[in-house]
Amino acid sequence: MSRLLLAFTIISLAACGSGSSTNSPVEDINDGENPLLSDPVSPPPQTDSPVAPVIAAGSCSPPPAGSTLVSETTPVRSTGNNYYPDMGPQCVYPASQFDGPGLGYGNFLIINNAWNGQTSSADWSQCITLNTAADGSVNPSWNYNWGNEDDLKPGYFEWEVKSYPEVIYGAKSSTEMSAPCSSTGLPAPVSQLPDLSIAYSYRSQQSGKRVGDRGDENNNPTRVTGGDRNVAIESFFHSSCEISRGSNSNIELELMVWLEVGNERLPSGSAPEFTYTSRSGELYDVYTKPGAGNYLAYVAKNPVRNGTLSWSEFIDDARANAGNYDINAVKDSWCLANVIFGSEIWWGEGSINLDYYQITRQY
Repeated sequence: MSRLLLAFTIISLAACGSGSSTNSPVEDINDGENPLLSDPVSPPPQTDSPVAPVIAAGSCSPPPAGSTLVSETTPVRSTGNNYYPDMGPQCVYPASQFDGPGLGYGNFLIINNAWNGQTSSADWSQCITLNTAADGSVNPSWNYNWGNEDDLKPGYFEWEVKSYPEVIYGAKSSTEMSAPCSSTGLPAPVSQLPDLSIAYSYRSQQSGKRVGDRGDENNNPTRVTGGDRNVAIESFFHSSCEISRGSNSNIELELMVWLEVGNERLPSGSAPEFTYTSRSGELYDVYTKPGAGNYLAYVAKNPVRNGTLSWSEFIDDARANAGNYDINAVKDSWCLANVIFGSEIWWGEGSINLDYYQITRQY
């Protein structure tokens, strides 16, 4: 799989311990996104009070018990490169193999992550942008055009994800960090995780068509149209807080919550064998990869485009039912590296506007 390069400098882990740095391609255990970050970006501000000295490589000591900390969307940070406007748009195309440095704001980082664009034969494009709301908050959005379902180069298939534009909170790799650990609390050992909740609201639209669909015996289309993408929140668990990806990956588990499915695609693996009911009453089908042990996806039976997720609730369920789900048992010594909002895109044209997004940590 070819690697798309994404420019960004390594944001120092000095405030949170020293993580390992690598320039080798990185790969997600589920979909293989693997941008590299190399262009300079100004270090993000620390938004929380100073914390105690480092207690584990790559992590930082938690704040005092009883503390409640929330994510921030300001200020917008400099990309460090006049070619890339601080607010975007920052776009990627077939002619470019660079995603750009991403857009940093508050203690978040949004990146294009068009990691599998080489599979498409379309004249595709994808752009990320930051938008200032009336209340002064900054909200991310992205738009894309990945062509029709059969716009594929020889040897590739329609079920392959093209990209995963994403908003990172925490550290995705040693070179993809939204802010210092003292600002996000991540990476953090599982044994020291706070109660995590995610309030969000998004809008989306998509269009597109399948070409060459023969239809049924009455010449009615047998497949839906309108493109295919999901909307999801996910986290990666690593064996230590000195996180690593790629050939030296120490990822132990990818946990996803699909807020909305596309027209057809579902998580890879077997059909769901379990249904989970959240505390708020939403129903989720549970998908795993039998025999792999490193992937767990909760797929909402109905779109949940706004609300508040108790992220800790899903982590607790994954821990309590690891045996039933046939996944790796989550250990206290593991590290939760990040919380990521994004959309896996297979084909079609559309946009996502994340109008509200706040992560709350209660210790």
